[in-house]
Amino acid sequence: MQRRVALTGVRTGAAEGGGAIALFMGAVIVTGVVASSACVMSRESSNPVPLRAATDVPDHFLVGEATSNETSEPGGDLVCRSPLVDPRSGARITLIRSKSGRGDYEVPSGKYGVGEKEVLRIECANGKAIGIFKR
Repeated sequence: MQRRVALTGVRTGAAEGGGAIALFMGAVIVTGVVASSACVMSRESSNPVPLRAATDVPDHFLVGEATSNETSEPGGDLVCRSPLVDPRSGARITLIRSKSGRGDYEVPSGKYGVGEKEVLRIECANGKAIGIFKR
């Protein structure tokens, strides 16, 4: 293989140039792996496992009207509505935050096994309880 002298006077060749490219590609791959693992960790932390199952919850909650006692079935979509109503007792639960079709609801004291600094997570499409989570 014949080597050339660059304008700077430094000898270059195919093998040396290839090494720089390989080093650059290695850095790109490592960066990609680190970035994708961060996404996986982020996804897991935003959807943790419940602390425990809720107790004495209805088959599903109904959507309540804010200004009346009327209720309706959940809409089947990802919109989380408030308040939700326990069809057995009329107890109302209030949405405090939602993400990706799941809502965290504040419940009346002593209901469903939810303790202080905890919420009841509901699947908004069908009104079913998922479990108890940290507030």
